Amino acid sequence: MHDLDRDTSEWDQLWGFGRENALRSGVAANDHLEKFWITAVPSQNVVPNVLDIACGNGVLARYIDQSEFIQRSGGEYTGVDSAQIKPPNSSSFKFLKPTFCSNRNIEDVQFNTDQFNVVISQFGFEYCEKETTIALIARWLRADGHVVFVAHSETSAITLESKQILEQLRILEESALIPLLYRLFERLEAMYLSNEARDERADFLRQRVNATCSNLEEIAGFLHESRFLIATMGLLLSLLAPERAHIPPSIRKENLYKLSTNLQHQQTRLKQQFECALSEKDIAFMKTMWADHKFADICFETLVRDDEELGVVLRARKLA
Repeated sequence: MHDLDRDTSEWDQLWGFGRENALRSGVAANDHLEKFWITAVPSQNVVPNVLDIACGNGVLARYIDQSEFIQRSGGEYTGVDSAQIKPPNSSSFKFLKPTFCSNRNIEDVQFNTDQFNVVISQFGFEYCEKETTIALIARWLRADGHVVFVAHSETSAITLESKQILEQLRILEESALIPLLYRLFERLEAMYLSNEARDERADFLRQRVNATCSNLEEIAGFLHESRFLIATMGLLLSLLAPERAHIPPSIRKENLYKLSTNLQHQQTRLKQQFECALSEKDIAFMKTMWADHKFADICFETLVRDDEELGVVLRARKLA
């Protein structure tokens, strides 16, 4: 799911949580994507052998396991991701026989020529080194084999949401709220160890935290979208809630560190997604690359749900 020679810790964390996909759970886009994939892969007269590029925790394997052509003939599935993934075990699938390759860049994996007859990807191909990956797919895919990708696009609702969250993360970072909370918890920890009931420095830091939050709330009022910022502030401040006063400050400080790390990883993932989203120029160039590698029926179309753009779908067929 990622460029060569790049740290994948931010994705390791996401998949390590057991998340099925990178989109927020519960969003309507997930249901729409599931319905898309159940019918997206063309039926063939051979037992399917599917390659999933940047598979994450195997959400596409679950989707296509429900498809009619897989249920009719079964099939093999190989998912590859450069991050440390946590896919379900094979017993979770009724018809597919899955194999998952973790911590492997697609550009470095070795497969046989003509090994697969279907290559799929959801929000993954656009992160790869495209020309190299297309050349490899052309080698691994049998004649008349199909490619079906869903990719991020510059104009999708998902990309727009990512841009909005990145702006809110920038505002939160510039406010220095998290460093202030660290300093406060360090002071509270010192008070806890020395059995001090009151401390002027701690009171000052509390005032700074309150003033910073008031300022952030005022800024949020001017934003077109501020729900992420407000929710994150609430999560951070919950560490100071009276009902958590019995928890030692050192533990609450550790929880703050975990929250801060999660936010940093989320920011990195969103930046990558935003940078990799395909433009019209990217799509036009890729049409040429696919054609140069002997693919036909090359089609890019917008994936839409209720007039909301979710991304772009690529379909192509390898010539004999």
